[in-house]
Amino acid sequence: MVISGLAEIASAIGVERDPGLITALRTPHLIHSSTIVAEKLRFAPSRLAPKAMDNSLPRSQQHPTSGGAPAYLEVALDGSLEEKVVLIHGFTQAKWMWQGLLDPLALRTKMRICAVDAPGHLDSSELRYDLAQLSDTLANSFQAAHYVGYSMGARIAMTLAARHPEVVKSLVVVSGNPGIRSRSQRLARIASDERLAQDLELLDDDPEGFASFLRRWISQPLFGPLGDQGANLRQRALNTPSALASSLRLIGAGTQVPIWDEIIHLGVPFRFIVGERDEKFRAIAEELIAKRGRQGELIVAKDCYHQVVSSAPQLVLQSLLEFYGASPDRGTRSGGASHQDLGS
Repeated sequence: MVISGLAEIASAIGVERDPGLITALRTPHLIHSSTIVAEKLRFAPSRLAPKAMDNSLPRSQQHPTSGGAPAYLEVALDGSLEEKVVLIHGFTQAKWMWQGLLDPLALRTKMRICAVDAPGHLDSSELRYDLAQLSDTLANSFQAAHYVGYSMGARIAMTLAARHPEVVKSLVVVSGNPGIRSRSQRLARIASDERLAQDLELLDDDPEGFASFLRRWISQPLFGPLGDQGANLRQRALNTPSALASSLRLIGAGTQVPIWDEIIHLGVPFRFIVGERDEKFRAIAEELIAKRGRQGELIVAKDCYHQVVSSAPQLVLQSLLEFYGASPDRGTRSGGASHQDLGS
């Protein structure tokens, strides 16, 4: 039965590998035969969509790629709102990773919430941009906006802030890295990503092989025990392997020019959210915030690993609501994770 293979994958679901891991993830293909993994499930943009004619509830609208700009989903109370929050996901994910936050953010902040598909992912799978080209495109597409990025998306958002600080009104980094500072380590990461890209390019017509790849990808200690996330896996499998390969080559961590100084001196409102048990990224966060000299910018999610957005969505929502000046719902204080300032 194929379902047993999917359950194995779902039990360890995650998003982006540890930047220190520089060996290719090669594994035998699953022997089961099925199209379940490649099932074309579409992200239902807003659970409030049936009541969209009520102006007190968010409206959702899909924006396909146009003129080379990434595809995105917009959720807003009123399409005329000028304030925007742009959300950027991690590797092998897509705009669906933010689905539980979209309506609450739109309702409480009264801003347009735009969840982007990064190049090589889902509805932006045909786009081929490096980090510099992508940041230029985002700056032109969204103009002045608030940016939130997770993991790979955090690197994209930070690169945008470094290249185009004039369009970044605020920046929230979730489990991000301003860049690998050692040139030799960056080259090793590029070589590792190239091997992974070559593996992925063989899997476009092999859903079981892609499932096997994802299983290895998400089984790293970086993500910790994440429980049953089978639906997350099926959404992740909507990506095209060869398109993901292009993403690794063009916007992988090794290709990123270190931008520590630019982020240290970034003058807009800033916040870094990281998991308490995510040792590598917590060390990055602590160093960055210490150099910025503003301890209140650091939020640590108690008992969480790298994938803070899925393991502590209530904490992330609460932190964003506070950051944007909206009073958080009382319900956002539950969920088994705590909000913690290391400076206190």
